[in-house]
Amino acid sequence: MKTTLAITFSAECCHAAVLEQLSNGVVSKNKISITHDFDNKETLSKVISDLKLLYVKNMHVTVEIPAENSMMRDITVEHGLLDADIMRFLQSRATQLFGHAADQLCIDYEIHPEINDGKQKITVIAAHAALISNMYKSFARDKMMINTIHVNNKMNLLPWREMQKRKSKQKTMFGLIASSFLIIGIFITLKYFFIHETRLLKIQANNIIENNANIVLHHPHQHSALLQKLKSLHLQKLAAMKANQAIEILLSDIANDLPNSVTLSALTLNHKKIKLMGVGDQLSDIHQYSNALKQNLPWKNVQLSEIHNDQKNKLQMDFTIQVTP
Repeated sequence: MKTTLAITFSAECCHAAVLEQLSNGVVSKNKISITHDFDNKETLSKVISDLKLLYVKNMHVTVEIPAENSMMRDITVEHGLLDADIMRFLQSRATQLFGHAADQLCIDYEIHPEINDGKQKITVIAAHAALISNMYKSFARDKMMINTIHVNNKMNLLPWREMQKRKSKQKTMFGLIASSFLIIGIFITLKYFFIHETRLLKIQANNIIENNANIVLHHPHQHSALLQKLKSLHLQKLAAMKANQAIEILLSDIANDLPNSVTLSALTLNHKKIKLMGVGDQLSDIHQYSNALKQNLPWKNVQLSEIHNDQKNKLQMDFTIQVTP
């Protein structure tokens, strides 16, 4: 059940209600109305204190501001443009459209479904960035995080694109740190495992040498059997050292080939298979990482076995890479 605190400001009043999204519709309860001059910023903190009586931690909060405090335009653009392309166009035309530079405005838009001659109409809304910023920060000071600031339920005047980018960068940075610790941890574990195995083989070889000094050979082939056993232990020691070096090379290549926009979340390794799981911002970077591993790893069978959009963050993609000898 989703619960929303819906706040509506008019020029002289503030209305608020708690909305509960149920299976059979939306239920409104706990309504209040507060007299408030929207242009008077000094009384906003008092209004927020009263609104906080309706607020529960992590509740979804929407704020509607008066239409006269925003500007709206309908324009036509080429069909199929990406969001980033449309926003760059709107920011470059902000002065012509709204009379203010882009850095002084918060801008959002919605696309109309009709397509005529390869063009689409979009409705663009803008408000002064100082107004939106003051509203957001005033609520945040009282521990109420606004999710949407809109006019007549249209679009979102919060700079949500920049917020998503910051969250994505923070997540990527955290992922890079976590991946580094993961690889270092596996590397240290394997290194100490092989050191332990090598030490055990060395102890066994020394014990055999010491025991051999006290053995009286009664059979002509007994000395030869002991020699073969010592050679076998020596070969096992060399094999363990070689395996240790091979694992170090594999882990080093996996870490060195990792692009900045790709984060590893899990790594499993044995003598038959390596499995890498992670997330990336760009599909091309994930394929680049897979191709780099195929080119640089001693194990050449590299398969990008799974890739799909992340369920929590649609801007990122989850992937799985499997490597075998």
